[in-house]
Amino acid sequence: VVAAAASAFPAFSDLAGEAYNVSYDSRALTLNGEHALFLSGSVHPPRGTQADWDSWFAHAVDNGLNMVQVYVFWNYHEEVEGEYDFAGRGDLVELVRRAGKAGLFVNLRIGPYVCAEWSYGGLPVWLGLKPGVKFRQTNGVWQPAMQKFFGAVV
Repeated sequence: VVAAAASAFPAFSDLAGEAYNVSYDSRALTLNGEHALFLSGSVHPPRGTQADWDSWFAHAVDNGLNMVQVYVFWNYHEEVEGEYDFAGRGDLVELVRRAGKAGLFVNLRIGPYVCAEWSYGGLPVWLGLKPGVKFRQTNGVWQPAMQKFFGAVV
């Protein structure tokens, strides 16, 4: 029973650099076709520095987590329209690399809206000033801007 329970909580490091597939079925998330349980905690990179990240991840592992979820705050990365900042505290590639090194999966929560006690829900102020924009709904102003940001992240 213990071995079965342990295998349901995979560690990223267990994959040893192998390709893997995360998906879902009608019941749960799957990892390489097998049901998997991901126990996660949230980290907000702009609320710390890169020097904090390894400690955050070590605490997550010490507390039995196998995943961290990371909000991507749009207004942090694109404060000015079309000018992206993914350096320092915003270096998502480095953050994901270090989480993996600690044995953690990452659920990158691009948003675009975030509920994390963050100014303007993480949305850039410049977007709210565009004529005709309507947040969080189908809108000809909102959607193209959101798609550009998603493209910059992924």
